Amino acid sequence: MFCFPDACNWRRKTGGAELSRDISTCNSYSIVLTSDKGERTFGYCRRIVPDSQENSTPLAYCLLSKIRAHGFYDKLMTVLTSRHGTTDGQMQTFLTLVARKQMPSPGQSISLPSIGAVLRNASPDVSPTLQVINGHHASPSINSSSSPNNGNAMITRALDERLEESDIAALVETLDHGLLMKIYGAVLLERKILLVSTSMKRLSSCVQGLSGLLYPFSWEHVLVPILPLSLKDVVTAPSPFLIGLLLPSNHAGGDFVRDLFASPELNSEG
Repeated sequence: MFCFPDACNWRRKTGGAELSRDISTCNSYSIVLTSDKGERTFGYCRRIVPDSQENSTPLAYCLLSKIRAHGFYDKLMTVLTSRHGTTDGQMQTFLTLVARKQMPSPGQSISLPSIGAVLRNASPDVSPTLQVINGHHASPSINSSSSPNNGNAMITRALDERLEESDIAALVETLDHGLLMKIYGAVLLERKILLVSTSMKRLSSCVQGLSGLLYPFSWEHVLVPILPLSLKDVVTAPSPFLIGLLLPSNHAGGDFVRDLFASPELNSEG
């Protein structure tokens, strides 16, 4: 559900799904999964909607990691999606190799070989440090006409992760400074923070940006960058939270919500 938080909003037509403009243009977003022990897993998602197949449902690649490094995983996602279009077997082998790679230290790099090199040098199974999900959402096989990148790729992890993160920049671009300071103050006071938007990419970026503003501290309460509208009862929880609530594109709005993307406003109680 969290890989496709907007799936319930897709308009169905005979022979496939009619995708809204936001579904077609939103290709990167992030999620956060929290275990019953409070341990967080960060998910970095990249969506592909094939241009050659009318009414096709999208495919999503999702990297799950215990390490928060948006800039590094964004570059890794670019390499992964450049291989999109190979056979399912070749892509699965490549994804398995990515999962076996050790996370480089800050300032260090990892090298990802071409698909051909992976198939020639398949190694025995080892415990992965990174989980890779490559799946469709209830759709037939999707093939891309674009050619895969056959060269090796070198990906470097920044010495300071904050230098490569764009979430705070998206937050500043979306909210004016006065409003941002009020929301930031509410975060410092550990209040209930609910951001609402019809834009999935903007919503996840703003929630992650607010969380990043707390550095060197961290948000210890409920953190959900994108919450599907079908799970909106979560916001009735008594504990503090930082949640992004995703609305359908045709949502009419109401007194208690304002679209973060279209008309940012601040509503507070207490």
